[in-house]
Amino acid sequence: MVKAISLQDYYNRREAFYDPDRMVRIAAIHRAGGKLDRNSTLREILRNILSDTDKLVSRYAAITLAQSGDEAGIRYLLEAIVRAQGEDREELESCLHNCSRFPFAVVLNELLFIESISNVVDADYSKFLHTTLYLTSDRFYEKCEEDPSSRQTFLRILRALHQVRGLRMRPHKMCDLGWILAEPRGKQPGFLFCPERRLFLKFEEETVLNRELMGTGRQVLFVSQGKSGYGDTDCLYVFEDKAIRLAELSQLIEGAVTECAGEFGLLPGVVASKRESPECVDVLCANGKSFQERYRVQRASLSQFVLIEEDTDLGRSMCHFVPNISLKPDVIQKIVSDYAAFKNLVMAQITTIHQDKHPKTDLPRCEVRTEDGQTITTYISNPRQRSWVFMKVCHVCQAAGEVVCYACEGRGENPCYGTYSCSRCKGSGTLEDGRECLICSGSGSLQGCQGKGQIDCPVCGGDGNLQCDNCHGSGEYQPRRPCPKCHGSGDFSVTCQKCGGSGNFTVTCRKCGGSGRFRGGTCWSCQGAGRKELDCGACEGTGSKTLECTACGGQGYWEAKPCNACGGHGSRECFYCHGDAQIQCPVCHGQGRLPCRKCREQGKISCPHCQGNRLIFHAKVDCLPS
Repeated sequence: MVKAISLQDYYNRREAFYDPDRMVRIAAIHRAGGKLDRNSTLREILRNILSDTDKLVSRYAAITLAQSGDEAGIRYLLEAIVRAQGEDREELESCLHNCSRFPFAVVLNELLFIESISNVVDADYSKFLHTTLYLTSDRFYEKCEEDPSSRQTFLRILRALHQVRGLRMRPHKMCDLGWILAEPRGKQPGFLFCPERRLFLKFEEETVLNRELMGTGRQVLFVSQGKSGYGDTDCLYVFEDKAIRLAELSQLIEGAVTECAGEFGLLPGVVASKRESPECVDVLCANGKSFQERYRVQRASLSQFVLIEEDTDLGRSMCHFVPNISLKPDVIQKIVSDYAAFKNLVMAQITTIHQDKHPKTDLPRCEVRTEDGQTITTYISNPRQRSWVFMKVCHVCQAAGEVVCYACEGRGENPCYGTYSCSRCKGSGTLEDGRECLICSGSGSLQGCQGKGQIDCPVCGGDGNLQCDNCHGSGEYQPRRPCPKCHGSGDFSVTCQKCGGSGNFTVTCRKCGGSGRFRGGTCWSCQGAGRKELDCGACEGTGSKTLECTACGGQGYWEAKPCNACGGHGSRECFYCHGDAQIQCPVCHGQGRLPCRKCREQGKISCPHCQGNRLIFHAKVDCLPS
């Protein structure tokens, strides 16, 4: 290293550009960057360094030259990009992005493959593209001053490049003009609006080529991907001579906010209401979409303009609250009305807030009046007098106001089932004279006829006959009883009159005539006794005779006499059902069915969800004036 007073002094020497240490060479190039406009020698040295074998040094020199407006630097980078591939090309394109003095070269590289420019057949387009690649921002503004129409021509050709034969465009890329709505701040990106396409996009600060000119209301030229779900800009150049005021900017976006015409990009909306539990805001869009944002609630205010990013890496939508953009009340009204029309909602205004609350939800009862004059009672959290709400069609009755009666399933009547109060005794079980009610058997209730129209007679139990009270069911007035004469035996014994009850008697022996001797010897018939005992032939020696009872005819009992009341049947015809065993059902009067008390035979009842109003509360709309 050549001796110098200090390292900084050495960087200013010519020898530093050729130092073996590449970091020294880069530092010398960096120090020379601010002096190139007034020092042609340094400019020539940097042009020579473009041929340095170290790519890092040569590329740094190319960027430095391009930043000073030297065409040699941008030419080196463009030629290197054409030759490079893969990661090397990506690094060179990053280098090109730093060349803010040649903004249109950066724009064209983002929009198309610059190596295909040589394939363009049309000479005019080929000349335009080659000129644009090396067109500095200063020269662009000079041309615009010389010919004011040249800006529009320039931008018109950029929009039509996809039609040029031989030119290979990057997939889905498009280029157009826009206006900055908000600058990037912290983690929140910046936003721009493209009037030609009615398109809202977001951008990061690193995509802006000339960040020093970035500001709200500035006109920009941007490149983005024109595909669904994409809302980022890839490249953005801020024009130095075009800017509008915030009021004009708010007026510019009004049509796009209410129409939502963009097929891609961010979705415009407005903060309709804020909730406390959970803390979040409701955002409405004119195309019928609605969103809830919980993570940026502190930045939101009612009626604030919002841009919604529907597809994010977080897997949920993200609402960006754009500051400084104020929407007119009629624009907000249009957004809300379009949303209501798209969702088939009805707008209503709170007219009365009552003190009583819902027994379950503890929400205050409110009366709201729709635009067609219908008054509806509903329950709303934190209501405000004269504020607006959305009412939606009741999903239970489908706006009919009535539903099928659940009690009779729409028939208007029910089969005679269940238990009912006795109509005769009025449920007391006893009649006015104190007697037990025969219909309900003293229970005070009756079972339905199960749809048959008749029930078993409650008096005879469905038999048709009653037990005879006279004979108690036996059928006999005097029952069969034992004969009092023979005591049930059917016969009786009497003393034998012939033997006097002894069963025998003594007689003189006929053989011996009582002497005891027969033919000289002892009488063999009486054994010499002269007398002998004989069994009574009348009673066969028993002393008594059994005779049949003449009173009962030997049966031992007297036959029973049939009951005169029942004819000996033991039962008689039921006085209540007249022997039919069934009577007309006292509940349904023989119809088998009962009118439904719930729907009064109509088959339908007022919808319990909307109380017959056909509409129910959907959401609050606090962004509209009271």
